[in-house]
Amino acid sequence: MNGLLKCWEDWRDHKFIGYFAMVVTISIWASFALSTRAAARSNFEIGDIIFMRSIVPFVLLCPFIPARLSKIRHCKIDHLLFMSIGAGLPFFFIAYWGASLTSAAHFSALIPGLTPVFVAIVSWWLLRACYSKMQVFSGVLIVAAAILFVATASNQASSFGSFLLLVSSVLWALYTVFVKRSGLDAISIVIVVSFSSMILMVFCLLCGLITVSIERFASGDAIAHILIQGVFASVVSNLLYAFAIWRVGVKNCSCLAALTPALSALFAAHILGESLSYYAAGAIGLLILSIILFNLGKVNDG
Repeated sequence: MNGLLKCWEDWRDHKFIGYFAMVVTISIWASFALSTRAAARSNFEIGDIIFMRSIVPFVLLCPFIPARLSKIRHCKIDHLLFMSIGAGLPFFFIAYWGASLTSAAHFSALIPGLTPVFVAIVSWWLLRACYSKMQVFSGVLIVAAAILFVATASNQASSFGSFLLLVSSVLWALYTVFVKRSGLDAISIVIVVSFSSMILMVFCLLCGLITVSIERFASGDAIAHILIQGVFASVVSNLLYAFAIWRVGVKNCSCLAALTPALSALFAAHILGESLSYYAAGAIGLLILSIILFNLGKVNDG
């Protein structure tokens, strides 16, 4: 009875919508992990994927820029910078590089999986948030699960790939914290990320750091990559993630994100044919349990 009452209260307070948004986001993240791995194994170069993730969101969000430009201009520069780095082109470049050297299971476990730990560190650093002994213990378990994942790497290249994914997780944690601190609505946040990525992409093209081949976009799987990378991963998931953070808080979002590694590993096994060792499966289980325990503790959600 108490559970039903709590569900009704959450629905009444519109938290249910936030939880639903986060569940959809997790599904997109799992698809994003597979798409990134598939893109790394396809004929597409990283410049092509960056082009998809920059042009498509920019075009889709252009009509919303005039109404939100004033609010974005009044946002603190450091908040805009950390959001742009944490979810924009720098994040994707490092994550893509790491994904090309590892697996979809590593990708999803090390980025959304370790984000709660890095969010806690950033929150302690900026907000002086206090954490219980249970959360400290759970944080140690999360790090242990990450080390176990790195230990399952088959060669030196994939170990370096795991390191790159850890860096990506730190960047995503910065994005998560500053989304809440920025005071911007979800659409404004995605505009900031997309516009900064667009500028960086043009700069990289002009400097010859990346190349884009229009011929490769004629392939049959181009539409799938454009939809997943350009629309769902770059626009829809970021909108829903920012919305969920405002509705249910950073802590609850991190708890739900613990489902991502399991979904990605399951999808990767059936779609990409990636094998999952017993050690890696154990690491996923430990990671999910640790994140749930971490989020059960009491802490200021900031």
